[in-house]
Amino acid sequence: MKIGCLHAHHSNIAYIEQAVGAKVELIHFVDPGLMNRITNDKDFDLEKAKHKVIEQIEWMAKSGVDAILITCTNYIALLEEEHLETSIPIIKIDEPFFSHLCKITHPQILLFTNPATVEGTINRLKQFASWQNQPVPDIEARVIENSFELLMQGDKEQYSDGIADYLRAHFELNPDTKISVAQLSMVEAAERISQELQVSIGNPLAPLVVFFSGEDIYYTGKHLHVGDWDRDKEGIAWERVDGTMDLFYVDPNVEGFRGVFICNVKSNEEAEEQFMKWAESTDG
Repeated sequence: MKIGCLHAHHSNIAYIEQAVGAKVELIHFVDPGLMNRITNDKDFDLEKAKHKVIEQIEWMAKSGVDAILITCTNYIALLEEEHLETSIPIIKIDEPFFSHLCKITHPQILLFTNPATVEGTINRLKQFASWQNQPVPDIEARVIENSFELLMQGDKEQYSDGIADYLRAHFELNPDTKISVAQLSMVEAAERISQELQVSIGNPLAPLVVFFSGEDIYYTGKHLHVGDWDRDKEGIAWERVDGTMDLFYVDPNVEGFRGVFICNVKSNEEAEEQFMKWAESTDG
């Protein structure tokens, strides 16, 4: 499986490679220009920014990847999928993270370094909670001032040290706080302080690792029901991101979401044919 990764800064590449590079083939696309232009160009309005994201995604989709992973929360917030002219699966780094945040019932702090990402991220979180029929978590968004500029200037060490200093000082005064860092670029500092102080600090990378350890990244969600209804046998062919389908027998006596794997097929007709052959072979 080949995944194209869209980053707003090259520093995110190492995080993704370390987390999931052994599971899939990764191709990285880095474009910090959009975020810089949104910040500095008053004539570059929201509609132009949305158009640029659509253009970037569609260009990546034509590069031979099976799916696209977006690691920048601003890119995700700007993306309007209904305007895409491609059906390639898009994995948004914030959604596994939001699922984690929604499970926390206590008040929590969501920490940022880039103030431009706060509004879009919080709005996305509220939308996600609504889609999942879950209550919006009790979150206070905070920004570490004057830090993101260090990252954009290439001073990643001083950037991470500043985040670590902020977290260390915070936990000295508030040891029981539920806190998470919102941006991928903040993960190194969060993990450092988590180990140093033996505290739990949420981050977007850990839920992504869990997500990629499951099988659902390989499927689009589309499926075909097949069956030999006279013999009371039902199958489902699940579409993979490469366009083929994995055919399963749905056995009510077998635990698991997909069932008993039969074979991989390339068309609806082949799914029907192979399932009938399988059903006949198991009758004896």
